Amino acid sequence: MRIYRATRQDVVYTLKNGKSRNLRFFRLLTSPNTTKTTVSFIVSKKVAKKAIDRNKIKRRGMAIMRQILKDKPEAVEKSKNYTFLANNLVKQALFKEVKEDIQSIFS
Repeated sequence: MRIYRATRQDVVYTLKNGKSRNLRFFRLLTSPNTTKTTVSFIVSKKVAKKAIDRNKIKRRGMAIMRQILKDKPEAVEKSKNYTFLANNLVKQALFKEVKEDIQSIFS
């Protein structure tokens, strides 16, 4: 199974109709998708002012999702949109802490 980046339409649909779950560093929104599993990370300017920091958070998140899919593909539901909204704590968090936070969903 492969994880695809979410399109704008996927993200808008998930933000409007998705089910929410709060994590330590993110708010996760999920919604069904008819064709494939998509993932997106949204980091606002309120969380990280510099684009470098926002992109770093997004890259870390995608790397963690790829690793989860590689290690436990059965844990990730097929045909679902996953949208992660970052909060202020993620900027100071270590990679290991963020990884544990995201993995808690799929275990």
